[in-house]
Order: sequence, then C-alpha cells, then structure tokens
Amino acid sequence: MKKISLFVLLLLALTNLSAQNKKVKKDNRFAPQIETIIDAFKTKKVDKLNQLLIKGYTINRIPKGIEPMALPQIFQQMPSFNNYVVTDVIALKENKKVLITFSLKEQKMTANIVINKLGKITELNILGDTEMN
Repeated sequence: MKKISLFVLLLLALTNLSAQNKKVKKDNRFAPQIETIIDAFKTKKVDKLNQLLIKGYTINRIPKGIEPMALPQIFQQMPSFNNYVVTDVIALKENKKVLITFSLKEQKMTANIVINKLGKITELNILGDTEMN
C-alpha cells in the first residue's frame, strides 16, 4: 500500500513539473522578430533589425525622434544576450505586445516589443530594467 501511495505521489509531482515546463515554452509566433533582436545583441549590428522597424518606431527612455541614431549605440552597450523566453503576449487593438526575458548565463533583462499585424516592430522597449553607461 505504501508503494502505491508513494508511486501516486511521485506521479502527481512529475505531472505538476511537466505542466510548469509547458508554461515557459517559447512562443514561436514572434521568433523572427525576437531572433533578429538576439542577432543584434550578438553582432552589435542593427541593419537586419532596421528592416523590421516601422517608420516612427519608439524606444522607451529615448527621446522621440532620435531612435535611429540611438539604436546602434544601445546595442553596442548591451550584453550579448543569446537566449530568450516569451513570458506573455498581450493583445492590443491591432497589435501584440510581447513580453520577453532575455538572458546570458545568470544575467537577465526584461523587455517588451509591440508588433503590428504586418509583423513590423512599432515599439522596441529594451531599456526596461537596464542602466546605460
């Protein structure tokens, strides 16, 4: 009897862990945009990223209008994040706000991007909890 109850308890624990792992699974709907951001982190080049940004895009904590000049400098100063997890997707009127956690070893950064129905980035909010020097 003890063996059966121990087995059932172990089975319940494994089922719970499996359910938690499914919640953290990567959301591949926005992989092209996020992978392009990851590429910019690694290469410190924003040419490919610029192709995904709409005219008039915004970056949090950057004065409106100077984003194109600031973008290369931002990526030069950022760590070379190599992994990400989409933590949530929020539906806006015609856009999707994608909440992301970028990581490199134990270093993490939360960010969000807003993507329109054409797959273009309208907001690139990658300065959420980082300090720029």
